[in-house]
Amino acid sequence: MKITRIAALLLIAVSSVAAAPGAGTVLIGYPTDATDAGTLRLFELLGGTSGASQWIAGGQLKVSPASYTLYNLAGKAGALRGGVKTSYGVPCEQTYGVDVNPVPQRKDWWIGLSGAWNARPRAVTVLPNSSAVYQAVVRDLLVKKGLKNPVVKLERVVRADLDGDQSDEIIIAANHFAAPQGLFPPVNGQAGDYGLLLVRKVIAGKVQTIELGADVILKATTPAELEQGTINNPDSFALVNVLDLNGDGKMEVVTFNAIYEDSAVSAWDWDGKQFKTRLISGCGV
Repeated sequence: MKITRIAALLLIAVSSVAAAPGAGTVLIGYPTDATDAGTLRLFELLGGTSGASQWIAGGQLKVSPASYTLYNLAGKAGALRGGVKTSYGVPCEQTYGVDVNPVPQRKDWWIGLSGAWNARPRAVTVLPNSSAVYQAVVRDLLVKKGLKNPVVKLERVVRADLDGDQSDEIIIAANHFAAPQGLFPPVNGQAGDYGLLLVRKVIAGKVQTIELGADVILKATTPAELEQGTINNPDSFALVNVLDLNGDGKMEVVTFNAIYEDSAVSAWDWDGKQFKTRLISGCGV
């Protein structure tokens, strides 16, 4: 499944009910090297929960000043205080930010969670990007998608038992671009560029590779196509974290997807048959 235009994804069905006492609110801190204090202290509102089964979109969620537990991929990493939500404004009126204090260093992703439960009920282990096994998984998939000699670049590999069934899943983020631009892919993709976000899961006794996001560029746009306005915008994907965001004992996979002028953070969980998007916050023009 290729995730492209983020505005369309924001139409997913989520509850509009008010949060009940003890419900959770989820904030996302993007990695940035920015020196502007306003940018550094602003976390994006991903959404919230009202009980273990009710997901609430950020636009429908009342956010009051509250304390948040801070998480990175290694686990719990302190606490912070968040204020009320504020719209990002045009063209992202339905995307909201929350000022936080103190401001953590922002070289990697952060999650602020106001829920009172243990958001990391089982171990989450970061595996080496040099793993020959998972490099082979990515290479084989890219070849099947048409790349004859792909450049394999794993960016994050994580092992975790997401749903508590005593069987570990492997989550893989892999991206390669001839002209990388930080969190965002280049405007125009080149042949061999790709972005992948995969989950390796045992289903009915067999290991299957599930695509949460995949975009493979087999052919760059020609100069003539560029003159006509055709641009091959590639997608990139990042694994943000693995946490139980609603207190039901299952851990969600939190991801980031970017394409030229669009981006989104999403929370996915396994419903027993497939991965479903439960929360999403994004902005695109």
